[in-house]
Amino acid sequence: MTDIVPLRQRPTYNGIIQMAWALGTITGPLIGGLFAEHSTWRWVFYINFPFCGVGLVMVPLVVRLHAERASLKERLLYVDWTGGALFIASTCSFLIGTTWGGAQYAWDSWRTLVPIVLGVGGIIGTLCWERYGARNPFIRLWLFKNHHAIAAYVCAILQGLLVSHPPFSLPLLYSPSLLLPSLTCVNQFSRCSANSTTFPSTFSPCAPYHPPSPASVSCPSRALSYPPPSWSAPS
Repeated sequence: MTDIVPLRQRPTYNGIIQMAWALGTITGPLIGGLFAEHSTWRWVFYINFPFCGVGLVMVPLVVRLHAERASLKERLLYVDWTGGALFIASTCSFLIGTTWGGAQYAWDSWRTLVPIVLGVGGIIGTLCWERYGARNPFIRLWLFKNHHAIAAYVCAILQGLLVSHPPFSLPLLYSPSLLLPSLTCVNQFSRCSANSTTFPSTFSPCAPYHPPSPASVSCPSRALSYPPPSWSAPS
């Protein structure tokens, strides 16, 4: 957005984006529960195809960037392909192991431990490559030398955990689970009713730094034009 929207108009456009996020955060669990209960869960993914198609068609027609750009060959050579491949492969391996652990396989099974070990080793290898081997690293390790940046990253991680926990854990806790029956506490709830338990957290307009609610995006220019907190400013 910083490349195509002037600074004075960014609060308005950011509010439009936040409104789409709020609508999806509030209605997404309910629509997903309806699909899983009355149709098939695959429609949770199929429903995105029309919107993706509209975006693929409209972006080249509407977005106009008048900036000097290097040639396609230079841009391809500038990309850190080795670091990106290492990072994607290692994170996927780590996530596969943590997803299988305790559900499909036991935590002490080699099918769980091998992907986790490979993922951790791959992430360490990625950091070493970004530090010593990459000409144009996609991870700027010098950013972690700034105490203000580290504090911002830690807060972002904690915020992500707090924001993402209710939409993922509450439906699993209150609906019948085939994979993790030991985590299910109320089996009489339907999937649609269980997913509606996320409404108090997603619809609350008072939760600070939470996924935006309708109240927080109704006046985007006023709500999004405040200066950042002092601790996030560069030293």
